[in-house]
Amino acid sequence: MVVGVPVRNGGALLELALRTLTSQTHSNLEIIISDNASTDRTPEICERLARQDSRIRYFHQPAPVSADKNFRFVFEQSESDWFLWASHDDLREENYVDVLLSGFTAHPCAALVFTDTETFSDHVRRTPQGPPRFPPASTGPSAADRHRRVVQNGATQIYGLFRSDVVRTYRWPKLPVGHDWMMLHWAVTLGEIVYQPGSTFWYFVPSVAKTTAAEQRALRAYHWLDEGLKASDIVRLPPDVAWAFGASRELAHARRAQGMDARRWATFLEFCFLQHGGARAWAKQFAYLNAPAPVRSAWTALKHGRGG
Repeated sequence: MVVGVPVRNGGALLELALRTLTSQTHSNLEIIISDNASTDRTPEICERLARQDSRIRYFHQPAPVSADKNFRFVFEQSESDWFLWASHDDLREENYVDVLLSGFTAHPCAALVFTDTETFSDHVRRTPQGPPRFPPASTGPSAADRHRRVVQNGATQIYGLFRSDVVRTYRWPKLPVGHDWMMLHWAVTLGEIVYQPGSTFWYFVPSVAKTTAAEQRALRAYHWLDEGLKASDIVRLPPDVAWAFGASRELAHARRAQGMDARRWATFLEFCFLQHGGARAWAKQFAYLNAPAPVRSAWTALKHGRGG
């Protein structure tokens, strides 16, 4: 199987992340690194580790490319039936690959297998920010439910193990944001996303104190509804609509290729609000955040009184 590592300026965190790949109990793997024109010690680290481990193939991009193009590049160098993306700052247990492969043994038609996830912000102590999550698999009674499960489980599933033919059919559409989400919705259209317990993926989330103002704005930009709204903020919905339009077009293509009803416009309407819990949840939250303070207080008290 193949692990693809797209990286730009991986710095001091890169070597530790790569060591959690080279020390996997499943040793029959190839590690493809695409250095996106880094300006720090990334080339030095990659070249040294490639000399130490023949399973590492190192590529250096002569000029910076977009993140999605770098993700695509490492995949296109692979020929294996199984593919795993790995970031330069995330970590994983030594049995990570073996556990994910066992998920495909139990579920041969799965499109993607993932396992328990913990977020952390300190590579020295690796103190988790919360208990392991045990997300449900993507199986649901309807396509909408399956896509909703993708959102509930989180975009970190992009670092699970893919069946390569699922990624190979992906057309890498032009989207304003969110190729990681798009890939997951693509996968759940072509098969199930399966949760396999038995290992832990450590997802690095920088502490707010260590992020720049620009990085903090970027982290908030996609989930702007969580920040609180004014009536004028309705104009901030178009980026989600643009994403939903492109995503629904691509998933219609995938469904037609599988002989299914395209459902493009139904999917488009779902996707306009899916990241916010659906149209009803979006409308309720918008109304709540723009209601007078006494109304909000009364509603909060009523909800807590009901155990909500």
